[in-house]
Formats: sequence, structure tokens, C-alpha cells
Amino acid sequence: MNISNEKTINRLASPIRLLLLLLLAVFCGEMLIMFVILPLIFGGTEGIAADITDSCLLTLMTSPILWFLIVRPLRDTAIMIEDKSIQLAEAQEELVRGEKLAVLGRLSGSVGHELRNPLGVMSNAVYFLKMVLADTDETTKEYLEIIKKEIDNSQRIITDLLDFARTKTPQTKVVNVRELITESLGRCSVPENVELRADLPDTLPAVRVDPLQMGQVLQNLITNGVQAMLEGGALRVAARRVDNVGAAPRGCPEKGDCPEEGDHMGSPVQDHGDFIEISVADSGEGISPENMKKLFQPLFTTKPKGIGLGLVVCKNLVEANDGRIGVESRVGEGTTFTVVLPATGEPS
Repeated sequence: MNISNEKTINRLASPIRLLLLLLLAVFCGEMLIMFVILPLIFGGTEGIAADITDSCLLTLMTSPILWFLIVRPLRDTAIMIEDKSIQLAEAQEELVRGEKLAVLGRLSGSVGHELRNPLGVMSNAVYFLKMVLADTDETTKEYLEIIKKEIDNSQRIITDLLDFARTKTPQTKVVNVRELITESLGRCSVPENVELRADLPDTLPAVRVDPLQMGQVLQNLITNGVQAMLEGGALRVAARRVDNVGAAPRGCPEKGDCPEEGDHMGSPVQDHGDFIEISVADSGEGISPENMKKLFQPLFTTKPKGIGLGLVVCKNLVEANDGRIGVESRVGEGTTFTVVLPATGEPS
């Protein structure tokens, strides 16, 4: 739909303006009849004030007729056309996204495996150089560390590609929540300007999940939290028991749903319940409401280095392990990602 058609529909969808224009046209027509046509036919211009009054009254009397016969049908039609145009645009956007994802799915498997081998060789080479050059200067060590970080980032992107293309069936077992989170934190690089706060009670029951998949989810969320605080801040990782009513993160009543924006502080801590809630909260800039709507969409990212699959993979992996993932954020205050998993009832 081009710009001129959009303007026309917007005018039709504004009923008051359209009604006023029609009433003005009716009034002008009546005045033309009263003061031009009738005097030419019958002669004389007596009763000018009465003619003006009659024209005003007739105009007011025609307003409801114009509204019900012309204005309201035109308005309803314009609104319907506008809604259809929006639906068509959304459908076209979804079609384009689906085509991109189909191509990505076909390429990710072969390309991912082809890239993993040379990256593994490079990682081993860097490890060997670190051992051999243990007494080298700081500049060389710094560059070796940079190479290692970039290799790790590339490996993570490849893993996301492969997991997005096909989520493997979880190999579940009883897992200690505290140990799962501690191991995930140990695999993540937390800079000195980020204060790490861990709230992990010893009394948490175990969960039955795939430890590799859930470790990948937690590492991704922790890394995202750190990257959201380039100037420093506080990262809080916590776990607690919640009951069935509070199992889903606030605003996430169904699996996969998430709120657009909300208070990231969460509800009061509980020490009972059938679910384990793991939260990763940062004190970064938060997420805008516009971006919150797209957060779990494939290929959407706000990072300069990223392909927009990390959170999609997290969502797929959490749901594959019978869990739910949600997010709450306030612009300027921070973001909290919450993963809820069913507890086993067994001691961890």
C-alpha cells in the first residue's frame, strides 16, 4: 500500500473530520440554492435571515443521516482495509523470516561441522603456545588471550547454529542445582568491574535435566548479563523453590510466553514448592519495550557481534527439558532472565 492510499484511508478513518466536511458541503449547497438558484427562478431575496436559519437547521438535521449512511460505513471500511494491510505486512515479514530460517537451517549443519574442526585445531594451538611461551612478554600473552576469546565466541555461535537447526533429545539425569549453576559460572568470564552475587541455598531439591543443555543455557544468560554491563555493574545469580502457582515467571502464563516489560525484582523468596526458579539479573541499561517483543525471535539481536540465535536456542533447550523461560526488564534499571524447572522431590 503506497503513501497516498495510506493518507486516504487515514482520512476516511477519521469520522469527525469527514462528517464536518460533508456538513460543510451540505450547508454550502443549501446556501447556493437559497441565495442563487431560487432567486433566479422566483425573484427576490426577502427573508435572508430566515433562509440562513433554515439552512443551518437542515444541515443539522442531515448530520445523523450522513453519519449512518456515509460516514460510519466509510470509517468501518477504512479500518478494515487498514487492519488487512497490517496483517498482510506481518504475513509478508513472517514469510521472509521463514525463508531465511529455512536457508539457515540447511546451511548451519554442514557449515558448523566444517568450521568446528579448524577452530578446534586453533584452540589447541593457542593452548600449546601458552604453555611454551609461559615466560614471554605481557603483550604476547594478551594477544594469545584475545585469540582464545575469539575462538570461544566462534565456537559458541556454531553451537547455537547447530542447536537451532536441531535440538537434540535431552539426556536427563538428576542434577544438583547449586553445582549446575556453580559450574556454569566457572565457565564464564566475569570482568573485574562486574560484582558477582550468588544466592544459592544448600537445601534446594534436585532437578532432572540434561546438564550439558542446561549448562549451555545458563552460560548464555550469564554471558548476556555481563555483556549488558560494559561499564560495570552487578550480576546476581539466584535459585529458589516456588510453588505451582508461581511456577511461570510473572507475565509468562504459558510455555514460551514472556512479558513486554515489568519489575525485574521478582516476588518474595519462598522455601517450598514443586519448581526450581533460577534467575540471572544484571544492572545494565535494560531492554526497550519494542525490543522485548522481538527478544525470542530468530535472527534478532542488538549486539554488534551476534546472529540473534542465543536466546532462541535457550528457549528451545529449556522447553525441551520441560521448563519455561521468561524475561522482565526496566529501561535504565536492568534485566532479569528466569528459568523455571520442575523439581524431582529428591535431595540433591
